[in-house]
Amino acid sequence: GREKTQQEFLHTFDQIQLSGARIILASDEHPRLIPNLSEAMVSRLIHGLVVEVAPPDLATRRVLVRKLAARKGMVLSPPAIDTLAEAVVGSVRDLEGALTKLYALATLSAGAAGGMLAEPVGPALVRRMLDAAAPGAGRPAHQARPDAVLAAACDAVGVPASAARSTARTAPVVLARALAVYLLRELTPMSYPEIARSLGRKNHSGVITACQRLTRQLEDEATARTPADPSGVALAALVERTREAVRWAVR
Repeated sequence: GREKTQQEFLHTFDQIQLSGARIILASDEHPRLIPNLSEAMVSRLIHGLVVEVAPPDLATRRVLVRKLAARKGMVLSPPAIDTLAEAVVGSVRDLEGALTKLYALATLSAGAAGGMLAEPVGPALVRRMLDAAAPGAGRPAHQARPDAVLAAACDAVGVPASAARSTARTAPVVLARALAVYLLRELTPMSYPEIARSLGRKNHSGVITACQRLTRQLEDEATARTPADPSGVALAALVERTREAVRWAVR
């Protein structure tokens, strides 16, 4: 959204194009719908081929399920892959969210140490996860609203929602903001720029950092003291408590 930044980008764009190279850009919206984009920038972007990338088909979803599961150290049996790929028909983010829930359920059920599962996950556990999901993995109906997620996160931490939308940097506010970003990525198809705008931020780099930081803290099984839990609470429990509050809100 900064004029000087866009001018420098245009100079770079023109120089690359004059050299004969090809330029590929990706965004969550059509160039004409991106806020604060200059007319010169829009003109450059629509000069090329503008295409919409459709959600992955069934064959692609099967491949994605297998590869995304492998990143988590989880192996799914072929019937389990088929069950999940057929049920989750939305975006790649929907698949990632479903696999995150499945991984949590699988490790809890198996009592896996170090986050590694000894046996492949079968279709029964996938169906159990899908049945427990509300309103259903990959289904856009009753999708969690950004304001509802932010309200649930702030309530769980014990800070007002207005503080999370402000520039305040106290530890509880930073935690509530990160918690909202983390769950918006998990429970909605929103991109980082969209999440940033919903929180009143012009730049999305901060929300990326917040999400990555919270993810690392969850992996490290960290705890935090909050106004709602002054004696301390496990971040994993805080995330699950907030997730359940959001699910109840959208039912």
